[in-house]
Amino acid sequence: MKKIILIATFSLALLIISAALGAVAYVFAMENSAKTLYNHRNADTDGDEIPDSMDDDVDGDGVLNMDDPDADGDGIPNVSDALNAAKKLIGRPYDLFNELTVSPMTKYGAIVCIDVVLYSYEQSGIYFEKEMRDYYKKKPRIFSDRSWNNPYDKNFARRVRNFRPYCSAKGFILEEGAALQPGDLVIFAGGHIAMIEKVKGGDFITIESSSKKIITKRTKKADIMKRSMERYGKDVYFTRLTWD
Repeated sequence: MKKIILIATFSLALLIISAALGAVAYVFAMENSAKTLYNHRNADTDGDEIPDSMDDDVDGDGVLNMDDPDADGDGIPNVSDALNAAKKLIGRPYDLFNELTVSPMTKYGAIVCIDVVLYSYEQSGIYFEKEMRDYYKKKPRIFSDRSWNNPYDKNFARRVRNFRPYCSAKGFILEEGAALQPGDLVIFAGGHIAMIEKVKGGDFITIESSSKKIITKRTKKADIMKRSMERYGKDVYFTRLTWD
């Protein structure tokens, strides 16, 4: 009996040590990757001395980014670039302190739900941080609480409450019952967003960063729809970004 107890205790200790080492390795990996996570924003794809994050025409082909189906000129459609980038975010932690002036989780490359969209599309040459701030100047009235919720606020473009009316004004919201495609976005009525990775019949799988999930991961349609109804009492909106 004592031998069994000793073996069980030893096995449990090994599991605890392995879990601790795995956690430490994960933290170091996230901290290291965070150092280069946003380096692309300072790139200058077309060599015009304007950083890509501030450039209306990232690839310099004479077509504005929001009208260009291949904004970075790499021969890959924007949606495909974004999906490929979103997959690389899987496993990244959710930033539970994102509303603070400086989040302690930033150094670990933590993200929030809309960062899956913002970061992923930046890999295609589409910078919604700039696009939404520019759009505010054209149509400020579509945004609420403008006394504080405006382009001068650092989190303006990272709020789903702003991204949703922007998408509506641009005509990106899909009609009810429309067939979905990979790259479409799922927007909760109360302010949450995920990117659809796969579609099969009436079912889909998203890539989602959520405080409920702790880390960025794949989520099934049933889970998405259930949480939307439980929390907000409403179905989700589906959005398709288009370039024309």
